[in-house]
Amino acid sequence: RIVENEECANKREVPLFQEDTHTRAPRPDTYEVAHPLLFARTMSMPTLFAVRRLPQPIPSPVTFHVPQVQEIVHFIQNIWRKARLTPHCVIICLVYVDRLEAKSEEGVLLHARSWRPI
Repeated sequence: RIVENEECANKREVPLFQEDTHTRAPRPDTYEVAHPLLFARTMSMPTLFAVRRLPQPIPSPVTFHVPQVQEIVHFIQNIWRKARLTPHCVIICLVYVDRLEAKSEEGVLLHARSWRPI
């Protein structure tokens, strides 16, 4: 179903369910030390430097690949083991994902960018 939704022409992406909104930390500011403002030759007076903040680099576009079945199985098994879920919980989760996809007004679809957060 993810492959079909990825090829859908009217695919809407809801920011809540985008993978990069949950996994990327904001970039820290970077600074550059410029020429000395005050150069002191004595030990009692420190040398003062000008510091300026560099502009944020333009992030490269991230591409998300369509997952293979084995990758999805491994992802779900990892959650299942770490959370110590029963098999019933996994079935209930599948039912809720189907309901979310079927009844959402926003048109939430499983695609390469949203399958992990959902």
